[in-house]
Order: sequence, then C-alpha cells, then structure tokens
Amino acid sequence: PIWPRIARKMMKDFLGVNYFNEVDPKWVKPFHYSRLYTFAMDFDNDSANAYPKNKYNMLHNGHWDNDAKDYSFFMDRIVRENGGNVWCSIMGLPLWMDKKELENNRPVTEINMDPENPLSYARHSNMMWDIAAFFGSTRADTNLLSLSHRPKRSGRGIMSLYENGNEDDATWVGDKYCSPLEYFAQSSADYDGHESALGKTFGIKNADSNSRLMTSGMIELDTNRVRVYKFLCSTLRRDKKFIWDGGIHYHHYSTNGKHGITPEEDSLRWRLMKAREATYRIQPDAECFLGENGYDKSQVSRQGTPMLPGLSEEQCQGIFILRSINATAFSGFDAYILYWLRDAAIKDDPRVYLTSGVLRESQDGKLEPLPAWFYISTFVNTLGNYVAGGIVNEKGNVWVYKYRNKISPDSVAYFVYCPTHNGTKVENYQLKVGGTVNGEAQEISFAENSVNGNISGKKIVNGIATLNVEEKPKIVVVKEGK
Repeated sequence: PIWPRIARKMMKDFLGVNYFNEVDPKWVKPFHYSRLYTFAMDFDNDSANAYPKNKYNMLHNGHWDNDAKDYSFFMDRIVRENGGNVWCSIMGLPLWMDKKELENNRPVTEINMDPENPLSYARHSNMMWDIAAFFGSTRADTNLLSLSHRPKRSGRGIMSLYENGNEDDATWVGDKYCSPLEYFAQSSADYDGHESALGKTFGIKNADSNSRLMTSGMIELDTNRVRVYKFLCSTLRRDKKFIWDGGIHYHHYSTNGKHGITPEEDSLRWRLMKAREATYRIQPDAECFLGENGYDKSQVSRQGTPMLPGLSEEQCQGIFILRSINATAFSGFDAYILYWLRDAAIKDDPRVYLTSGVLRESQDGKLEPLPAWFYISTFVNTLGNYVAGGIVNEKGNVWVYKYRNKISPDSVAYFVYCPTHNGTKVENYQLKVGGTVNGEAQEISFAENSVNGNISGKKIVNGIATLNVEEKPKIVVVKEGK
C-alpha cells in the first residue's frame, strides 16, 4: 500500500540545532528547533531524600526574577522572540544514582529493579510529569508538584516535545547499552505512567495532553529498532498505542570512518529516503527527525569536512552543511537538526565533534559567526516559506532541485550546484525555468558575512536562466507565469 504522507514543512520550520547552554536568541534565529542537551541530574538533583520524598529542580536553565515576579528562562526568549520550538534531550541518571558510579545507566527507582518493567521507572516518570507540568501548556494543581524551589508554578507554555535519552542504543558503551525492551519500559512510564498504572502524576501526557514524546536519538538509521518499538507497544500496552507521537529521531554523519565525506558520496538523500519510507510503513503518522548531522572543521578529526580547492575549512563546512540540508529536505524527512551550535575548542582540535559549531567562542566568551552560520541564515531567509518540490536533475556535473513557495505557489526557487569536491565549475549553464511573469530571476550566492547573501538580477531568455555553477550552491528564484 501507499501510505499517506506527512505534509512537508516550510524551511523556516524545518531546521534546528543542538546546544546546551544559554545563548542570545539572535544566534539561533535561523533555527526553528533547539535541541538542548540536559541530564536527568539537572532536574533530579536531590540525593538527600529517597523517592517519593525527593524534590525536583526546574532551574537548570533559569532563575526567579524578583522584579518580574516570575521565573526567567532563556528558553522563554527562544520561543517567544524567535517563535522557536525547544526540547530537552534528558540523558543519564538522577544525581543519587550517578554518585554510585553504577555500570548500568537505567534510571530505575531503586537499584536492582527490573529495567524491563515499566513500573520500575516511577521516579523517572514522576520527574517527567513535573517537567511537563512546569514547562507545558496545561496548568496543573501545583500542590501535586514536587519542586525544591518556590513559588510553585505550572503551565509555562514553552515546551511540548520531550526526548527521554540520547543514543541509548550506542554499541560502544558496554553495560550502558539499552535494549529496545528496556527503552520501551522507561518510555511507557515516561509517556503516561504506563497507561496510568503508576498513578496520575506520572508521565508527560498526564501532566499536559499537548505533550509529545520523541524517541531517544538513535546512533544510525535503524528502522529495525523502530519496528521492535512498534511491536512492543502493540504487545505490552492494552491500548496498543505507539507512544512516540513526537517523532522518530535518527542520527547520521556522512563519513568513511576516517574522515568526513560529501553528502553525495554518502548517498545521503537516498539513505534517508529509504529510512523515511520504512518509517512510514511502520508508523505512517510518525515524523522523522535527522537529529544530528554536521562536520568538524578540524582536518585531523575523523569527521573533518571534505575540502574544496582554494577554500577554508570554515567555508567548506558551510557548503557541505547546505548540501546536507538540501539532501535531507528532498528525502522526505521532516526536520534537520544541525550538530553543533558553537565551539569552545581550538580550531584544529583532533577530538571528534568539538569543532562542529557554526559559531566560535573566544576566551573572553564572545561569539563569532562562521561562514556556515551566514550560509544557513541566507538559506532560511531566502527559502523560509518554501517546501521541497521536485528533483530536476541528479546526474552529471550539475544537480538541480526545485523548491516552491507554500504561501505564494507561483514563486519557485532552484538550488543548483556541482556535486563534486574537486574544483568542478560549469560556465554558462542553461537552467530551464519556463515562462515567468517579468522575464527576470534573482540569483543568490552565499556570502561569508551576509544573512541574505549576494543578490543579483538575471534576465530570462526563452525560458532559460544562464548562470555559472560551482560546488558552492546558488539559489535562483523566479515567479512563474505563462
């Protein structure tokens, strides 16, 4: 059967970024989603009181503002100033368990409880209820909140998406690997207290019906693991509900294991398309997030960006991020979340993922936007209202993709580039755009210091726009007509 498809998102609602600490909202303006790395011990840091007398802390990213007589969170500004969507990737153990340096990282209520039983996760489920009651959009009875700070508040309305882990399926962490059954057990508790078997103050849904649970980011495009999740929901829940209504969260980096490779060499669009189609077959209404993807600038990292002749590492990183975003958009995935926002490491740090940022932090804490940040800003400022349309050409030295404006459907944009990384250029390429309203097009080139790029007018002759194409993409915008 042909499964129904989820409507494609406009580019302004498609992109996101990973980070963990407070940042001026202007730096995340190009990104709709903010995925914040957090830890269970950030929220459950009470090591003095055993459950159920323990208290939870919501002030990891905020404080009480005496002047405003309200709590203040930088997440408030991200959501209200940028119109963004913030979620927390809540990893690891509560503080009391972390102090014991346990081999297994399942956040069960008491040590040695069965990690495959949803009822073993009462404390974690109760923590998730408190988080959703505090940050969600439904006002709960504050007498039911177990908070270590006053005053008690609820229904803040700044978070509706929750991720209860990160890469729990990692194969290199020994006893900390989480089996699908263990992860289902925790998730069913975190979702709704395992159909409220734990009680009414357990799970995000019981706190705020608008809350949605996303799968913990998986280390690869492992649709078989998702198939197991589906089976477990159908088998071990009376309602048979697929509980990850917030989406399926995959991670993937384009690499040959020793160095980063281009998204084209990696067949990124085809890989993602295959995962997207498999996910539709498993759960047709589940959104697919590419939750981590990016490149290090450092050339001694195993995820270092491929290099283009004559360009810097910073420029090359930006170019291959653009090409990766485009591949993801045309794969049918529903979101692309960049790894990472800002670097604090030295430029040539050999450690993987420490130079993946699109901002660089100096020793005095100032942030410098890198070419990738400007390229992404230009991409969103140009194509914010556009959705992926048709693939015009994916053969030869020039690849062309067509976006269409969802608000003004007669406006289309062509994403054009050479798919190589050896310095290929094609001069006087004949881009067929057909009939246009005024016989003109806009050509946008990505620049290192502009959020709108370099914009130039171009005449259309006999339905053709002539342009010079290189490995750094360009966008050509036209208004269709007879």
